[in-house]
Amino acid sequence: KLWFSREDFFGCPFINAVGESDKADDRMRTLALAHKKIVLERLAALCAEAGAAEPVEMAHALGLVIDGAVVAALVTRNASAADVAGRACQAICAAQV
Repeated sequence: KLWFSREDFFGCPFINAVGESDKADDRMRTLALAHKKIVLERLAALCAEAGAAEPVEMAHALGLVIDGAVVAALVTRNASAADVAGRACQAICAAQV
């Protein structure tokens, strides 16, 4: 929530770069996918450590919630997207562990 509340919060630079780039040019998408792979691998490792039955699936679900919260906070300038995303992530975790 702190990041979403900052004056200089402009969302995720990777999401923004893909959204603003030429869709026929895959350079930005390739960079964003490389970043997403790292994030999802870390989330999956954390999910596995927490005892998730399907850590990769859980990581993808959490990643979608996180990305959605970042975009929602950027568009609405409302940091409470982090609170909603936190509750959604808690529900995903509770369902998997």
